[in-house]
Amino acid sequence: MGVVVVLTLLAAQAGPPPPQAEPPRDARIELAAPPFELPPSLRDSIRFGYIEVPQDHDDPASRTLRLAFSVLPARAAEPAPDPIIFIPGGPGMSAVGPWTADAARSARIALLRERRDFIILDPRGHGLSEPRTCPELDGAAPLTSDSPAAETILVSKLSACRARLLADGARPELLDAVQAARDIDVLRRGLGVERVNLLGASYGSRIAAEAMRRIPSAIRAVVMIGPVPPGLPHLGDDADVAGALFTALFRRCAQLDACSATYPRLAEDYDSVMARARRSPVRVPVPTSDRAPEGWILLDDRALNEGLAQLLTARSLAAGAPLMIQTIARHGFDPVVGMAPQLLTLFADDDIAFGTNLAFHCNDSPVSLETAPWLRTRCPAWVGESYGDAAGEPLRADIPSLIMVGELDPRTPPRYARFLASGLTRARVLEIPWHGHEYQSPCMSRIQRDFFDSPHLAPDAACLDSIAPIPFARRVVLSRWIGRAVMRANAAPFRAAAPAAAAVLLLLLPVTLLPIRELRGQRTEHRRAPLGAIAIWLAAATALIFLVGVMAAIVIGARTNVLVPALGVPAGWAWVVVLPWVLCVLTIAAAALASRGNRQGDRFSAYLRYSGLIGSVLVLGLWAYHSLV
Repeated sequence: MGVVVVLTLLAAQAGPPPPQAEPPRDARIELAAPPFELPPSLRDSIRFGYIEVPQDHDDPASRTLRLAFSVLPARAAEPAPDPIIFIPGGPGMSAVGPWTADAARSARIALLRERRDFIILDPRGHGLSEPRTCPELDGAAPLTSDSPAAETILVSKLSACRARLLADGARPELLDAVQAARDIDVLRRGLGVERVNLLGASYGSRIAAEAMRRIPSAIRAVVMIGPVPPGLPHLGDDADVAGALFTALFRRCAQLDACSATYPRLAEDYDSVMARARRSPVRVPVPTSDRAPEGWILLDDRALNEGLAQLLTARSLAAGAPLMIQTIARHGFDPVVGMAPQLLTLFADDDIAFGTNLAFHCNDSPVSLETAPWLRTRCPAWVGESYGDAAGEPLRADIPSLIMVGELDPRTPPRYARFLASGLTRARVLEIPWHGHEYQSPCMSRIQRDFFDSPHLAPDAACLDSIAPIPFARRVVLSRWIGRAVMRANAAPFRAAAPAAAAVLLLLLPVTLLPIRELRGQRTEHRRAPLGAIAIWLAAATALIFLVGVMAAIVIGARTNVLVPALGVPAGWAWVVVLPWVLCVLTIAAAALASRGNRQGDRFSAYLRYSGLIGSVLVLGLWAYHSLV
């Protein structure tokens, strides 16, 4: 019987079930209206609910937690009896609220729902599930791990939040993969199914791995995407990870004629950049905050290496990695210093609950305590002195498993997948070419579907060979002010758009009407058009072209690669960088000629002149602000 059918029967019960049919205390399902918006077309098919689980599975008297889940029904008339449970990553990422509607409409998820119900679970501490860790911790992590002042501020916040949670009966030391894995068994029993399939993404695979260890009889098959393996340090090993990934990136670039021609010395450039950062680290100014009390972060070879490696997370960022390496090798750190705030925004995990994230890392990763020294200061304040007590031994299991990992993944690199597979007797590892940590495609969903249908057979992975190479960005005209304009527009769109819109309105009238009014419609026959009006028209037209050109260059650059606008403009758009100087000369000339010219004329003509001059000066002011400030 499908999960949706079971849920429907539970919801339709007029009274309490007979005693012999009552589920165990820790397997109660409560159907509810979802606390998020669903399109009308999906409201009758999707089921949302909570499952009650013990906060401490080893203490029957402990308080209970409510975990949120949603069920997307199978498309088959008679679904298979073993649903797929999706476990999100992070740890601390919410899946049920933000993703349920999108998953219901997704063609990729539809492939997985052909024969099985698809269940999205928010594990304990994630999203809509309890306990709620303190929201003031979100976004509180120091920008770098080597700022004692930032660490002191964070530890103070962690201690205060922990005290508040303990007063409410919530215990951060019980946010770990062991407890979360046992929650899955409670959900399975509550749904009334014998076995389930698990789909774990990123850190969700760590919970799936623990479920394979703790409740093997309840697991039919497991797919792990970008896995975090138990028993292997996965925090603080960024330097080792980056070295292997850049070797793979350079090999891929050399396979493409366009990339190898543009970056013939990519490996040598990378080595020179690292040597320069090691020899002469620089301070990068950032807004002063609790995350960076000093108002700067140190860009040394370690920080630069980790930052460049993070570009490989997604294809859209990886496409700019060779360009970034070559730019630094040729022009120094100035381009990176200027775009540091934008890069920090790109890498920020704003959708992850920091308290949950830290608790899982502290409790699940005793082997990372030596490689990630910041854990030794944060964990005692957050989860108490018992941190690192959860099982950290490598996984040993014989459950059919499919492990998928991007060949350029900087967060869960291929060696993690190989380490995990070494303890699994029935595991297959697939490296996804040209991809990092963020990837999904119909090809990969078909492979997952086929594996869940026949986990004892090797899935057909031929479609991976058709994955298109990364479209590496090739050329850019460096411009610090373009990069600053883009970063400020990202941070405050209205503040950036308002003066530009005002300039456009000021410039449209003189550009369109001044030639007619001043140059063609003179009252006195045979009188030559005043030079001041001509100069004003040229300045206004140039300013308007300049604004439109900047906008077009930014859009085209962003389509080439998201990092291009932060560095400058695409090749062929150098005139955008030169045009402000032309505008400056024209505006000065127009103001001088207008002041000496004939002041006679109607008020509308005077307004056209003044609007053209004011608009041109405003455009120059915007340019100067982004260039000099």
